[in-house]
Amino acid sequence: MRNKVNSQVPERKRPASNRTADLPAISSLSELLDFLLSNFGEEKKWQFWLSPEELCDIVEQYADILQVQWDVGSSTVLSNVTYVTLFNKGEIGRNISLFGLHPFPTAAAAKQFCYDEVANLDYLFGQLEDLWGIQGRFVTNFSGKNHSNFVHDYLYKKDRDIDAIDLWPHICRRREVLGISPNP
Repeated sequence: MRNKVNSQVPERKRPASNRTADLPAISSLSELLDFLLSNFGEEKKWQFWLSPEELCDIVEQYADILQVQWDVGSSTVLSNVTYVTLFNKGEIGRNISLFGLHPFPTAAAAKQFCYDEVANLDYLFGQLEDLWGIQGRFVTNFSGKNHSNFVHDYLYKKDRDIDAIDLWPHICRRREVLGISPNP
């Protein structure tokens, strides 16, 4: 695969949390999305949040069914965002798109994001800073939604593919570039 990161990376705790200690058998992207919404999401199963370490546990556990893509880019709302997209291995199309690990100009702007963002659910008021993993001016966790996106063949970029085991080195390098402490 391409996009290997060759720097020294710190060991990570495995499992990352109690939530990833006993991951179930899963055989499809659809099953994985249901599992994420049920075990890492909010009560209405509309959105879920994962720490980078939990995401690595999941990606490594299900590496035989997943293709991972890594990208850093901007959207109409946010800039310098990290995207991790999970595809069914060998298939372009449905995916689970996660975003996170990004900076804001100030710590106040990062906190405000939790309460102004259209995608955030009002009934989670007071919990969102923890769910997003706000650390100073950074969002340190990843979030996904309750639907798989459809990616047309021409939008799939093979050069963004990484091996599941290489997600952790990519995250460590990204944290280093942003200046995010790995341990809050």
